[in-house]
Amino acid sequence: MSKRFVWFAVSIVLYLAGTIFFTFYNYHRDTTAALASIDQRLFIAAQTVGDVFGQQLHTALDGRAISAEENMHNIQFLSRLANYAGLTYIYTIVKQKDKILFTASSATPDELASGQGITMFYDEYDDASQVLKESLAQGTVGYDTGSDQWGSFRSVYLPQTAPDGKKYLVGVDMSLDYIQELSRVSLIRSLATGALFIVLVLPLGLAVCRAIASDKEVLHQQIAAATAEIQTLNADLQTRMHDVEREAEHAKHAMHEAQTAREEADRSRRAGILEMASRLHGVVEAVSQASVLLSDQIVHSSQGSQQQAVHMGDTATAMEEMNAGVLEVARNASTAASIAQEAHLQAACGADLVERVVTDISAAETRTNDLRTAMESL
Repeated sequence: MSKRFVWFAVSIVLYLAGTIFFTFYNYHRDTTAALASIDQRLFIAAQTVGDVFGQQLHTALDGRAISAEENMHNIQFLSRLANYAGLTYIYTIVKQKDKILFTASSATPDELASGQGITMFYDEYDDASQVLKESLAQGTVGYDTGSDQWGSFRSVYLPQTAPDGKKYLVGVDMSLDYIQELSRVSLIRSLATGALFIVLVLPLGLAVCRAIASDKEVLHQQIAAATAEIQTLNADLQTRMHDVEREAEHAKHAMHEAQTAREEADRSRRAGILEMASRLHGVVEAVSQASVLLSDQIVHSSQGSQQQAVHMGDTATAMEEMNAGVLEVARNASTAASIAQEAHLQAACGADLVERVVTDISAAETRTNDLRTAMESL
């Protein structure tokens, strides 16, 4: 969710909240103003009745009775006044012996037409409200919203005093149905005003919504492109991973083959060394035997030489050197035999020792051939 959309949503919420608050504030203000206007109308009507009608009626009222004609005249006068002022009831009240009594009262057109429910002179007001009683007792103006046997009303109670000191109360009622109708009209007007404000801001809201939708579409396209790129990269990565795994498998297989070849080479080398050592051992033994035979021949040759000492004096020195050479060859052969046996037991010591043995044997063989040639020549 973009910051732009968040700010727009917050702005719309604040605007709607402000519009709702203004609507109900306007309704409350209009209702309060209407009630204040009604109270003012009720007060003016009560004051007018007290000045024009109540003073005359209540002067010397105690002990004085009025005729039915005068009572009906009063009823009709107050009824016309109430009808002209848009009021429901206008009446005057006195208190005698803890009783609240009507001295005059208007009547509605229906009551006048039917003759039923008309309040007469000195009828008792049984369900008078507490506000009325307090206003009558304390001499203060009272405003009340309540119900009695005639209906529900907004009322004003205006205490008055006749010229002779007689206290009475002028009451004026307005039906709550009329007030509620005014409240409904005020509510409808307030709601219409709020709706007008909302309608006025709708084009701006639609334009912003379209801009946000366009930005959202662009964002979706960018996300789709980025998603496709990520999927491509992922596919390439998967391919490279497969290649790496395949190369790793090949390397593992090559390492295994190399290890196998190395082990085979080691086995072959060990077998070759052992075979060469075995052969060298045989050669050394043969050389040793040849050396022994050669020594025997030399011994026989020496015995013959003693018999022919006179003729072979010149060769004595050569024979001594030959004997030394033969002894050296024998020692070399013995050494070669030991080396061959050690090579046979420790073939892993390897190729260098074999090469030395081969060299020594070759030298011994050369000297042996030289001695053999010299002996044959003798």
